[in-house]
Amino acid sequence: MLKFFPGRLATVALCLLATAVLMPATTASAATRPIGRIDAVSWTGATVTLRGWSLDPAHSSNSNTVLVSVDSRAAGTWRTAGVSRPDVNTAYGASGGHGFDIAVALPNGTHQVCMLARPYNSASPIEQLGCATVKIYVAPAATVAQFRAEILRIDPHHTVVWSFDRSFGTEAGWAVGNRVNISAGLSADWLRPIVLHEWSHVLQYRAFGSANNSMSTAVAAFDAVAGTTGSYGIEHGADCMALSLGATKLGYGCPAVLKVFAGLIANGLRMTRPIGGVTAATVVGGVFCASGWVFDPANPRKSDTVQVADNGRAATGWITTSGLSQQTNSHYGIPGRHGLSVAVRLSAGSHRLCVNARSLVGSAVVNLHCWTEVVR
Repeated sequence: MLKFFPGRLATVALCLLATAVLMPATTASAATRPIGRIDAVSWTGATVTLRGWSLDPAHSSNSNTVLVSVDSRAAGTWRTAGVSRPDVNTAYGASGGHGFDIAVALPNGTHQVCMLARPYNSASPIEQLGCATVKIYVAPAATVAQFRAEILRIDPHHTVVWSFDRSFGTEAGWAVGNRVNISAGLSADWLRPIVLHEWSHVLQYRAFGSANNSMSTAVAAFDAVAGTTGSYGIEHGADCMALSLGATKLGYGCPAVLKVFAGLIANGLRMTRPIGGVTAATVVGGVFCASGWVFDPANPRKSDTVQVADNGRAATGWITTSGLSQQTNSHYGIPGRHGLSVAVRLSAGSHRLCVNARSLVGSAVVNLHCWTEVVR
């Protein structure tokens, strides 16, 4: 489930054209002009907030007024700089409020935002306290038509139930079982990433079994690869899957440890049973030897177990893989020791030999390979 934060918060370096530090005025002429500075400029979505202070040294117990200028034009009216600023009062021996915290809404585009100040009881002289350049971009809201187009691209047969008729506050969407809900309040530039993220959850659940009951198994498997607990693995794994499916924005991010594993699942790898193979098998001096690899996608950090069957009967117990298969780890993006090596002494006669692997979740047994050998 992806938490969505549609805005952006940033603080920029300021080009201060007024006093840069808190220090008392030293000349009589300075006392006739307001002083101050912008301490911070930040913005969320289209709303820009300017914080700082201003003081009329000739009237240090009274609040003077300030005005926001955007692209050399007034944005709003003159406002009293009356926010409490004990630091300013201490530095200048002043009293009362001399701070400002003003928010203005701006259209999309790049803007020069400045703060102007004037004396307590006069319209002039006007002093510029500082300026900053801000770039505003707020995407339009996603439409039903855009939503339907995305669904047709990734799920043309509507294998799950898609909904685009509710708002979840800060939640952009969620997927459980065969139902996916996407918030109708999304911005257009986040629609595709969110749809792909939630679709990735559907693929995760399918990969580990039934879409209705495999969430806990999928969570455990992704956390096993990431080496974490909780929902970290499956959420970041969904982002990795969405990335491989074409998403250009990620709500959580795709850590390298999950990228390969998640990408394989996004492209159809199923995780309901152990995966493996026998790469070499020989019979020398009446001894059958086999080597290869196997791992259980539901527990990819753990070593799996294998067994040799001879003519349909167990010829060994369940043996834990202990060899290191670098090729397996690299191909699937998993850690752990997944190399198998087994040996069985055979009696004279015909033998149907099979190497089997057992799932660490449930009791599924997978046949990796079988051979027929005759020992004389």
